Amino acid sequence: MLNNLMFNTGTVEMPVYEKDTSGAEVITDWVEWDYGDLPCNVQPASAAEVQFYFERGMEVSHNIFTNFITTYQRNWKVTVEGQEYHIVGVRDFITLHRCIELNCMNYPSDAKKR
Repeated sequence: MLNNLMFNTGTVEMPVYEKDTSGAEVITDWVEWDYGDLPCNVQPASAAEVQFYFERGMEVSHNIFTNFITTYQRNWKVTVEGQEYHIVGVRDFITLHRCIELNCMNYPSDAKKR
């Protein structure tokens, strides 16, 4: 039944980190993961979620729901219909580990990305 709710497909990319001259890790490239397309559903974040992350110094604009269960990490990037969403947080949406909610920030195409 959850498959019927996944209206979109996206691609997931993981950052490649390297240390700069000061020793800080910086993202130098992106690598697409090996699992193929991600079945998902993109929704705007609720006001409560936006407030929750704002209180912690982070921004969230959208949630991506998926029934593809794996380990997702902060700073990964999900591209759906040409829009890039950077993962800020991850939670098990249906407690039985059947649906994952990726809390993301969508940056306009001309904005500086991470």
